[in-house]
Amino acid sequence: MSTHSEDMLADTGIDPSEVLILTPTPGGTRVTVGSEDPALNALAKAGAPLGGMLAAKTRPAEIEGLASVWGDDE
Repeated sequence: MSTHSEDMLADTGIDPSEVLILTPTPGGTRVTVGSEDPALNALAKAGAPLGGMLAAKTRPAEIEGLASVWGDDE
């Protein structure tokens, strides 16, 4: 399953080794196992959910540019 949902990743039972982080690159998609990230390991060890940090890591750099305002005639 692939998700950006912090709610789905809020379960503190999710281990970083169960997470694959997909990062687009010019040469294709890079896949990283969450357990390779010291910060994710520290969160899991502290019993904290991983969702917030994963959302920040996977957020597109210019996501605001994807938004459009519908019905704005100005």
